[in-house]
Amino acid sequence: MSVSVVELLNQLEAQGIELWTEGGGLRFRAPKGALTPELRASLAEQRDAVIAAVKERGQQTFQALPVSYNQLGMWLVHQVAPNNAAYNVSFSVRIRSTVDVDALQRSFQALVDRHSTLRTTFSLEGDKPFQHIHGYRDVNFEQVDLRGADDDGLYQQVMDSYQQPFDLETGSVMRVRLFTRGPEDHVLLAVIHHIAIDGWSLWILWDEFSKLYEAYHEGKSASLPFPEHQYSDFANWQTEMIAGAQGEKLWSYWQERLAGEITPIDLPTDHPRPQFVSYQGGTEWFELNEAVTSGLKALAKAEGATTYMVLLAALHIVLHRYTSQDEIVIGSPTLGRSRPEDANIVGDFVNMLPMRMNLDGDPTFSEYLAYVRQIVLGALEHQDFPFPVMVERLGTRTHMNRTPLFQVMFDAQRVRRFESLTSLLSQFTLPGEPNTSSQLSGLEIEAYPLPQQEGQFDLAMQVMDTDVSMQGVLKYSGDIYEGPTVARMLNHFKQVLNAVMVNPEQRISDLPLLTENEQQEYLYEWNKTEVDFPADTGVHMLFEEQAALHPDAIAAVHNEQSITYAELNTRANQLAHYLHSLGIEPETTVGVHVDRGIDMLVALLGILKAGGAYVPMDPAFPRERLMYMIEDAAMPLIISQSHLVNELP
Repeated sequence: MSVSVVELLNQLEAQGIELWTEGGGLRFRAPKGALTPELRASLAEQRDAVIAAVKERGQQTFQALPVSYNQLGMWLVHQVAPNNAAYNVSFSVRIRSTVDVDALQRSFQALVDRHSTLRTTFSLEGDKPFQHIHGYRDVNFEQVDLRGADDDGLYQQVMDSYQQPFDLETGSVMRVRLFTRGPEDHVLLAVIHHIAIDGWSLWILWDEFSKLYEAYHEGKSASLPFPEHQYSDFANWQTEMIAGAQGEKLWSYWQERLAGEITPIDLPTDHPRPQFVSYQGGTEWFELNEAVTSGLKALAKAEGATTYMVLLAALHIVLHRYTSQDEIVIGSPTLGRSRPEDANIVGDFVNMLPMRMNLDGDPTFSEYLAYVRQIVLGALEHQDFPFPVMVERLGTRTHMNRTPLFQVMFDAQRVRRFESLTSLLSQFTLPGEPNTSSQLSGLEIEAYPLPQQEGQFDLAMQVMDTDVSMQGVLKYSGDIYEGPTVARMLNHFKQVLNAVMVNPEQRISDLPLLTENEQQEYLYEWNKTEVDFPADTGVHMLFEEQAALHPDAIAAVHNEQSITYAELNTRANQLAHYLHSLGIEPETTVGVHVDRGIDMLVALLGILKAGGAYVPMDPAFPRERLMYMIEDAAMPLIISQSHLVNELP
């Protein structure tokens, strides 16, 4: 007589046998010899009912655990801007072939089953956020019928889905959409909130997805080993580490590195900084060709550094030249996976390291690179201390319109993992590259790039080293920058790189910033100020013409004073008549010893109208200098002001 499903599950639990579902199938983990032939037979007989019961139990149970510091940071940002897509992470591909929709959905369901962060919701308990890890959740998957839509309509639908906000308290942290225009024309979009994923995790998911889809499409069981560790293990370790001796040692380093006042970077902007960040921005793509890439690597090797250090130093130099600030803090992300057991866990591990660097003393680039090397190595040695805890312990004042400690982010990575997918996935962050096709179990796929994560920082540079060349993006906040400004900044960054490759012994102040076109424009084009005037017409006559045409227009403004063309012309005429009465004739020199302002304009125009020649006499000059000017120019008359008369010799 067969036992009920409830009784069977209880028997399995008593034997220490763990059951779970993966992609709609049933998997188990059991002590050696615990799963007897009788239990196997019962499971096979009631397979569908057992799967349904396991799912139901999972939906009704969850673990409530403290959040990691990474999750806490994301959760706080979400509370401030819950409807913003700045922290939506996605991958999207164009599929030019028939899709096995059932295998596709099962594959993403398996990912949710395998990784606890994809089954997690978040809510407050008291005054602290907790993560609720559910035993089972259905994948949020939909196929969207877009037959008849053009390319623009398709793109807009994909973007709308990508930008849709997440409900972290009750909703899913991942959603998958298959947009279908025809039997062999689809776009696959997966969007995950950053609280549940980072860039490394994205590679993990794509790698597992490709294997799962291939197995399900071919009617096979997927044979991926179940993850031995979950994100909650990392969160527990992080909490214990911070509270222990290792945490105190790490904090001691960062406390010393970040001591004293940290001045926000004061870059020139296109727009005034708003009161609140909108998280809207844009991306400028760039490439360092093979010659530049090999040159930078050779330079790094010769200096005992890495290309990351060379690029970071060059970026700091550009920022220094823009701001004249010697000390600037640049944030740099690390994988945050210093423990081997964290390598294959899906979750948000990224930790930001504030690289505080100082360019005081105008060193050579070689000297400065050695200094940057020390800063980077020290930061990496102490990388496990969470950035949110740094901010909290330093008591850094938070602003709604800028990130704490740093406003510029820099990241450079070598592409090694899953190299067969590099050419495809690189385009998720490097729009502008030509589409690269790839095969996945009969699927013809190519990149469908979407702009992602702009506006989180004032500026965020990401560089990907593909060995042959370096490709990158400079993302910017649209609140304060326009695209052309950021593009010019990238050109200046490249100029510095080219210069240090040629001669790393140049001092920082001597490194060229302007391109040849900019030099031509700034030094020559903008200085072409020649204007053809009639040879027999003086400037005072041209002024009189303007006064006649626009008598009521404002001619000059100084501090709180202003004067119209008519008023200025009248006062200048009065002075000219008075100078005539004093015997001023053509070519007579008249000193002008007045402060800069409207009175000076009256004096200059009055002298010209009287036919004289004016001699500027700066009130700041010493008496001896003024006396020499009076004697040398044989001035019969000086125009001054009552508060300056006693300064004359």
